[in-house]
Amino acid sequence: MPNILKSLVDKDVLANRGYVLVHGLDTNCAREELLRILGDVANPVAFFDQPMIMDVTPLEGAQPTSYAGKGQFDLHTDLTFHDAPPAHMAMFCIAADEVGGDSVLADGFSVFDSFSLNEQQMFRESLIPFPQPKHINGGRPVLRPIMSGTDDIRLLRFRLDMLDLASLPADIRNLLVEFRKRAEQTMMQFHMQPGELQLVNNHRMLHGRTAITTIPSKRHLLRAYGSLPMPTA
Repeated sequence: MPNILKSLVDKDVLANRGYVLVHGLDTNCAREELLRILGDVANPVAFFDQPMIMDVTPLEGAQPTSYAGKGQFDLHTDLTFHDAPPAHMAMFCIAADEVGGDSVLADGFSVFDSFSLNEQQMFRESLIPFPQPKHINGGRPVLRPIMSGTDDIRLLRFRLDMLDLASLPADIRNLLVEFRKRAEQTMMQFHMQPGELQLVNNHRMLHGRTAITTIPSKRHLLRAYGSLPMPTA
């Protein structure tokens, strides 16, 4: 099989734009393609008891706003509660419905930069209680800022749908809601097709999904994470 990494992944585009879409991949060797392309920009890594490559398909009884659910999945970054969230996330489409389940993306850095300097400082200094999954320390929240790192290497954490907003001070709560509003106003939406791969900077890009409306759904994606050295505070 030919080495297609260098011709398909433009690292400058990924660095400047925060995401890359790769087309025309072979679904018969999807797992190999996924790890090879991800491995060209980061170190593939598994978290907790999850496999390196995860199947993303709608499952009956799953929480609606989750990868296994069918509801609309709000814009977010992955593993906000983790000390070292993955730097990149890759999604490979094996099968898709004709409609529904569209991918959505928004540039979190651009949204952050649209706020005033005082508001940006609040995002950096306010510790947000991001809950862990219930099977990890009983779901106990961990305190993390929305933005950390330097101006050159930044790390954004955003997962509004999992927060207990009512428990937060009104000023930071309003800023978080406004952040999501601005992100939704600038988000991109596209319908992934079989053989397409989405490579996303998880420290920068907010990502999500529209509701899955086809019943039964044949939507099937593969997901994997890649790590890089963490930015310093």
